[in-house]
Amino acid sequence: KKPDQAAVWATRLATLAYGILASLLLGLVMLYVAPRSSVAVAEHIQQRPWVSLGSGIAFTLLTPIVVVLIFVSVIGIPLAVVVGLLYGVAVLVGEIFTALWLGRRLVRTKGEKLLENAGALALGIVVLAVLKVIPVVGFFVAIVAFFLGVGAIVARNTARGRDLHLSLSKV
Repeated sequence: KKPDQAAVWATRLATLAYGILASLLLGLVMLYVAPRSSVAVAEHIQQRPWVSLGSGIAFTLLTPIVVVLIFVSVIGIPLAVVVGLLYGVAVLVGEIFTALWLGRRLVRTKGEKLLENAGALALGIVVLAVLKVIPVVGFFVAIVAFFLGVGAIVARNTARGRDLHLSLSKV
């Protein structure tokens, strides 16, 4: 029996609305808990888009392999679990940073004020959601948004670690 088209569309719309609301809620929590870090990661996409994209691709493809190799060593099982959990968090929130970056560009906000960034985040999430439902184009938008966000997390935090190391070595 062929499914009812109205039911199919209702399910698609409900799924889309759920994704938007879940992303918005998670993004708002991130903006509230760590406003400077959230904005810094989003701005990293603006400052170094190719580094963010490349880092996202590399991190997404290589981290599972590294986790398995660490896990196989037996002694590294606790580390593998921690790295695996951090990987899961990065995958979960990656696209939210891309949405924040996109929204901040569209509304031209520069500051760290919660309300400004919350509005920018909401706009970015909706714009990405609309773009992702376009046949064929949506797939590529989703992939690029994901890799940019995950890569910005990795590249920004790697740069911060390098900056900390350099400043400590001068002491």
